[in-house]
Amino acid sequence: MAVRTDFAVGEVLEAGDLNDTFASKPTKTTGTSAPGTPATGDIWFDTNSSPAAAKFYDGASWQSLGSGGGATASIGLEAVFMMMGA
Repeated sequence: MAVRTDFAVGEVLEAGDLNDTFASKPTKTTGTSAPGTPATGDIWFDTNSSPAAAKFYDGASWQSLGSGGGATASIGLEAVFMMMGA
């Protein structure tokens, strides 16, 4: 079953819909080196700096979160943890 994003208010969901949707949740990793086989949307907390730098994988490379400025979106670590269910 494929991941669904077309849920309707009041819809009764099947277990398969929920399982596939939650299984597609990005992973989060903490360490001094980037994960070897990341998927788009994965989050890595790079502990080479203090405090750790939050980064996400955009499908091609790791991008920093929280630096802000210009066209770059800024997101707080609290929001990242909430998004990842931590």
